[in-house]
Amino acid sequence: QAHGCRVVQHAIDILDVPQRNFFMEEIIQNIYVVAKNNHGTHVVQKCMNILLCETQYPKSKLGKIDRECRAQGSPTSKELLTSVEKAVAADMLKLAIHPHSYRLVQQTIGDCVPTRSPAVSEIMKTIEVCYRPLAIDQHGNFILQHILDNGSIAQVGSVQDFVCSRVVELSQHKFGSHLVEKCLTSATPAQAAAIVEQLLKPTGHNVRKDNTDNQSSTLLVLSKDPYANFVVQRAYDASTGEQRNRLANEIRVYSDILSKYTYGRHILNYLK
Repeated sequence: QAHGCRVVQHAIDILDVPQRNFFMEEIIQNIYVVAKNNHGTHVVQKCMNILLCETQYPKSKLGKIDRECRAQGSPTSKELLTSVEKAVAADMLKLAIHPHSYRLVQQTIGDCVPTRSPAVSEIMKTIEVCYRPLAIDQHGNFILQHILDNGSIAQVGSVQDFVCSRVVELSQHKFGSHLVEKCLTSATPAQAAAIVEQLLKPTGHNVRKDNTDNQSSTLLVLSKDPYANFVVQRAYDASTGEQRNRLANEIRVYSDILSKYTYGRHILNYLK
C-alpha cells in the first residue's frame, strides 16, 4: 500500500548497512511480485539506486562496508545487485513489458555495458532477440529508447537498423511509432537518411504486400495514419537537402487526397 511503501523506504534510509541489506535481501527474494506492484516498484527502485551507487564506491570504502556486512552475516551490496541482475535476466521480457517493472529493467541495464556482469550480458542478448515485441509494447519500447540514450555506438546502431528495416509497420503502431520518432530525433545524419529513404522507396519488410506495384503510395498511407503522420513530420525534420525535397514533393503530389483526411491535413499544414 502507499503508506506502507513510504515506511519501507524510510526504514531503508535509517537502518545501518548490514541491517538494511538483510531487509533488502527479503525484498529482492520476492522481486517479481514487488516490482510489478504499483507501490512496491518504488521500493525496488529505491533499493536499486542504493546498490548501484554503493557498488561504485572506491575499493577502500566499499571494502570497509563489505567487512561490516560479513561480520554480521548479511549479504554485501554487490551480492544483492548480482541477485537482482540474475532475476531480471531470468524473466527479462515479462518484466520489460509490465507497466511497473519495466523501470527495474532500465535500472538494471544502466549504461548497457554487457561486460559489467554475466547477467547483464545475458539481458542485453535477450533484448537483441526481442526487439519487435519490445518495440510494439507500451512499456517495452522504453527499454529500446533507453538503449538509444545510453547504449554504445554498436548497440544504438543495432536498434536503429531494426527500426529502419520495419519502419513502415512500426510507424502505424500506436507505441511502435514512438520508437520510430525517437530514432529519427536521435539519429546520426546517415541513420536518419536511411529511415527516410525507406519511407520514400521501401524495401524488404517495408514493402506493402497490398501495393507492391506503386511504392510511392506507402507515403500516402502513412500520411493519412493517426500515428504514422507524426513519424512523417519527424522524417521531414530529420531530412536535409535533396532528400527533404523529394519527401515534400511526394507528399504534395497527393495533396488533393490528403486534404480530405484530418491527419493528411496535418501533414500539408506542417509543410507550409
